[in-house]
Amino acid sequence: MESRKNLGLPDAGLFETQENGLKVAEIIRKARPELVILPYWEQRHPDHAAACQIGYRGCFLAGLAKMPIPGDVYRPRKIIYSSSFHDISPTFVVDISAQFERKCRAVGCYETQFMEKPGEREVYPPARNIFDYMEIRNRQYGYMIGVKYAECFIQKERLSVDDPLKLPGKSI
Repeated sequence: MESRKNLGLPDAGLFETQENGLKVAEIIRKARPELVILPYWEQRHPDHAAACQIGYRGCFLAGLAKMPIPGDVYRPRKIIYSSSFHDISPTFVVDISAQFERKCRAVGCYETQFMEKPGEREVYPPARNIFDYMEIRNRQYGYMIGVKYAECFIQKERLSVDDPLKLPGKSI
């Protein structure tokens, strides 16, 4: 199911509230995703950190029968956190070589978020270009797993492995 929803939450005014969590929970119950990807919980922009907390709250609330929202009780099986812009040790890395150009085009749709305007504040320091940064970081993670581009993610819970012989990748 492809869809994009805008809950009408204010720019520079996101807060983890029950009301916002219930709005997300309603979407979770309706869409019934198996996987939810949230922003990493530590962020420079307070809205991004709040989006992580609101998203998690929504996933949790969607699984509670007594919540005043339509739809059947449901919780996603897995929540992972995108951490591309943070210097952290990822839990796992995913090959995105076939999708890297598509990722760049998608980010380009939000140029008002990162393009500098003369006389206005700088979002990124001088001589930094978000596309150069994405290429460098995604190439770095790709190099770690032997592919051209990769994206890193974190999960909070421990990774459970049934058979170590089936783990992907080579150690030597």
